[in-house]
Amino acid sequence: MNNILQEYTAQLGQAKTNELWNIYKADTRAGLYDRLSRWVLQSEKELLQNFFHSRQAGAKTFGMENFLSACRQMEEHLQAGGKIEIINSRLSDISEVFEQEAKQVEHILTQEGHHK
Repeated sequence: MNNILQEYTAQLGQAKTNELWNIYKADTRAGLYDRLSRWVLQSEKELLQNFFHSRQAGAKTFGMENFLSACRQMEEHLQAGGKIEIINSRLSDISEVFEQEAKQVEHILTQEGHHK
């Protein structure tokens, strides 16, 4: 378990940490599999940037380094005036990275407590 996740679990308890993980996971999946594509079509650059920015804290907390890096890259790309369409071309890869690391988080939380 990464240090930040250990601290959260120690301070909040296993049940609350699991609850926070489930909220983060559900919201991230809703973004990756629904909202992002719509925002790209609607050219909602600010919403896209906000999504990638807001995912970084959770990714860091849960030790999802590759997902953190992907979110940071997408946010920086958009801030630098990069094309919004690049999000669609990277969305599948970013989603796959999230799912791979989510499995690792699930495994860690299951080992550390009674994750549901």
